[in-house]
Amino acid sequence: MPMVPLIEIHGSPRMRGRQCGELAGERVRACCDLFRGIMARGGWPWPKVKERAGAFASQVKSYCADCLEELDGIAEAAGVSREELILLNARNELMSERKSEDFNTYDECTSIVCLPAITVDGHLLHAQNWDYRQDCAELCIMLKVVPENGPSLLTFTIAGGLARCGLNSAGIAVTGNGLASDRDHGRTGVPLALIRRRVLESAGYSDALAAVTSPPVAVSNNITVSSAEGDGDAINFEVAPEEAFWLVPEDGLVVHANHFKSPAARAKLRDVGVAKNPWSLYRDRRVEALLRPQAGHIDVQAVMAALDDRFGAPRAVCRSPITGADGSVSMTVASLVMDVTAGRMWVRMSPWKNATTMEYAV
Repeated sequence: MPMVPLIEIHGSPRMRGRQCGELAGERVRACCDLFRGIMARGGWPWPKVKERAGAFASQVKSYCADCLEELDGIAEAAGVSREELILLNARNELMSERKSEDFNTYDECTSIVCLPAITVDGHLLHAQNWDYRQDCAELCIMLKVVPENGPSLLTFTIAGGLARCGLNSAGIAVTGNGLASDRDHGRTGVPLALIRRRVLESAGYSDALAAVTSPPVAVSNNITVSSAEGDGDAINFEVAPEEAFWLVPEDGLVVHANHFKSPAARAKLRDVGVAKNPWSLYRDRRVEALLRPQAGHIDVQAVMAALDDRFGAPRAVCRSPITGADGSVSMTVASLVMDVTAGRMWVRMSPWKNATTMEYAV
């Protein structure tokens, strides 16, 4: 079972980046090699990727200049280029431009939020299965960021990525799921990884929501943001180029897989992901069916068990390895459950192996 090292970084953005590059340099370089290879096999030579990465870098700078500083620090210490790190953080956007089966086949996730009203101890639980490429399983890190100002944050991501899913010391959490619409091609916007990082840097819920709704995006994605403040709250955003649609919890629960559910979104754009991944249509309903009867008694173990559901295997909520036409393998890389109220995260790598659970604290 691959272990996930905890990389803790402090100080200014450039200092934090250098610390990450020094502590996780081997994994950062391996991630850069992996995704450069994926792009090359898809017909994108490095000069072309580098040019497009530069366009995304300007978006990053205008949205979050500190993030670009942190990426530059990682690049300096790990011995990679800024453009390679932009590729890691904008891989959804750049890979969608290749018009390849590769990305949309693999970025399948199931996310869950249980509000305090339906949990056993009144804590807000936010969780996700991350379904992606098998060759990323040994390249993940748990990144803990202690900035000079603002809340500390903890995010599970690939090495060199600034965020994927996570929580912060202010009681804010975020997860992301792949979506695909007919608007997702040839655009430039703020990379999704940077939007999730900005959510985790937020000291309050309103700022976290604005981090999702304000920037332009290049591709569709599902972003769920939660707050443990007071009675707790969560909003699920189906983000697409030009606009964002939203869903709210029903009876304390929100679950999302990889298809558009908002009536407004389904009326205004074409969901092109369902034809490729129709099993998304039952994964979210399976999780709801498992959790709703337990309302008032839901705990971390109940949520982890829901993420372990094997109905429809191998294309289940917990996805065992599947080999694609190009020979690459996809699977549930990790199951993650966050107790946002307590500031803790539990991670099971390759959960279809009944793997050991690792615990982290923000």
